[in-house]
Order: sequence, then C-alpha cells, then structure tokens
Amino acid sequence: MIARIAKIVTGALAYRFTGRTSDSAYQSLIRLFCKTQGRSNDILHAIVKQTRPAQILPNPSGILGEVTDPQAEEVAEHIRERGFYIFPKKVPTALCEDLMKFALHKEATPTPRLPNMPEKVRFDPQFPVAHGYRFIEQDLIENQTVQQIASDQSLLTIAQKYLNCLPVMSILAMWWSTAVAGDEEVRRQLAQMFHFDMDRIKWLKFFIHLTDIGPDNGPHCYVARSNRTGNQPRELLRRGYTRISDEDINKYYPADAVEEITGPRGTIFAADTRGFHKGKTIQSGDRLIFQIEFSDCLFGGIYHRLDRPSCMATQFTEMLGKYPDIYSRFAA
Repeated sequence: MIARIAKIVTGALAYRFTGRTSDSAYQSLIRLFCKTQGRSNDILHAIVKQTRPAQILPNPSGILGEVTDPQAEEVAEHIRERGFYIFPKKVPTALCEDLMKFALHKEATPTPRLPNMPEKVRFDPQFPVAHGYRFIEQDLIENQTVQQIASDQSLLTIAQKYLNCLPVMSILAMWWSTAVAGDEEVRRQLAQMFHFDMDRIKWLKFFIHLTDIGPDNGPHCYVARSNRTGNQPRELLRRGYTRISDEDINKYYPADAVEEITGPRGTIFAADTRGFHKGKTIQSGDRLIFQIEFSDCLFGGIYHRLDRPSCMATQFTEMLGKYPDIYSRFAA
C-alpha cells in the first residue's frame, strides 16, 4: 500500500505541472480505492477541495429552473445518501429535439466496432448496424445546445454543492444503445454489466433521457447507497476495476437495492457513479442518452484537450471567460 501511495504522490506532483496523470498513478488510485473501500478517495478529495474553493455563481438557474442554496444542499445530501437523484423538472422539449436532430444526422463511433465496419457511421433507427453508437466529444461541444448544457449554472450549482469545491467539466458524452442482440463481451463494452466508475477522485454525472425509457428500453440501474464509503463489499472490490454479473450483485445486496431509472424524454438525473450501476440490456426500441460530468479536478484517467468550438454560444463564451478553471479541458 505504501508503494501505491508513493506513486499517487509522485503522480500528483507531476500532474500539478503537466495537467496529466501517469498510468502508474491512475492504476494506484484505482487499487487504493478497492483496498480501502473508497476511503483513499475521500482523503484525496479533502485535499483537492482546499485548492479549488467554491465560487458564487451569479445566476444559478437553467434547465433545472432556479436553484436556491437550500435546494442544492437537499439534492446533494440525497445523492450522498442514495447515490443518485431524479429531478422532478424535465429538460425543455426544444433542447431534447435539438440533440435528437444532431444524433440522427451526425456520424458516431460504432461500439463495439465489428470487422469491416466503418470508423464512423450514422444511426438509422430502421436499420441499426451496431449495438451502440458513441459520439465524439469534439463534435458534441461544437453543438450550441451542448454548449448551453456545459455552461448551465443550475447544473454547476448542484455539482459545486455536491463536490464542495469549484467543479471542472471533465466528460461530455452522448450515445445510442440498440436492441441488436449481443453476447457477454458486447454487454461488457456497452457497460451493460454492473461496475463502478473511477474517472477522477470525486465527480458527479448528469444524465438526460433523449428518448422515452421504460423497463424494456435499457434504463440506468443503480445499487442504492453503494456509493457510500464502506458500502461496497471487499469481495467484489478485490476483483478490481471490472464488470460484475447480476448474480454477484444479488449475493451482497437485497433485491430492492437495485433501482431502475425510467422516465419520458426530458428526464434528468444526477449520479455519483462510484456506486455500482449499469445500463440494462435493451429488449425493444432504442435509447439515446446525453451525459455531462463535473469533477473536483482532472487527476485520474486519460483525457484529451478539447478545441474551443468554431462557433460559440453567448452564454458559453461568457462562462469560459469568467470561470476558466471550470473549463480547463479546453486548449488555450
């Protein structure tokens, strides 16, 4: 354990000057998390948040409506307790329609990519050729609706309250999942088996349903309270950063601990995905999900710098100017 701690310390010093995390430091972060049942990440986060104090956001409103400080604290506390929170307010219809239009016209990366399949393909709901389709981050941020979400102060207010520090936008993602039949390896690659994420030290993800999602349409499944320190069995964590079967989850958690997040288009929820979760395998239809992640810092998994969009929305331009630390993924 001492060697792993040393690698994290060395990696953190290098990260301070380069903004990059060595693979040895990242792997040590994961192994320590598993060894300590999450306590190591809690300690590291306590250090990180001292370097990124929270800031007052002048207009904490957006797609969630106006978010007051007490409301943000209530949401944050609910996530700390159960691991996720489903917002009662739906995302505006126009925003969903804009992203749907983008997703039907923009080419995406087929996942998994089968032999003789092009690098990028367009999703055709009538003739899906892949199990999943993942959009490229740079393509996403070029879209002004995505820019609106990335600079949405209601989301940032919730993220900052949960993280107890100034957040940094760390991941943008959007993907189609289809009912094309696949084996266990396909389900592994599509995150349709239980797992925990370890992108950063501490983070919060927001998910937006862009299609109606019922029990047969691949809902997000979350093991309630498995985000809490010590609530992940050592027997499962000894396996490391891997996929876990439903049967193994059921050995350690009661049946009612696994909650399926369903809802119509426009449903938005936040989750701390260090808890066990998966996307349920789709039985019918297809599913389009948008995701944005905010973290305490970028120390962790490999990431790529994003170029500033060629055409930027006014709100996004203003937020980049006022809060460059939130958008440190963007090249100068």
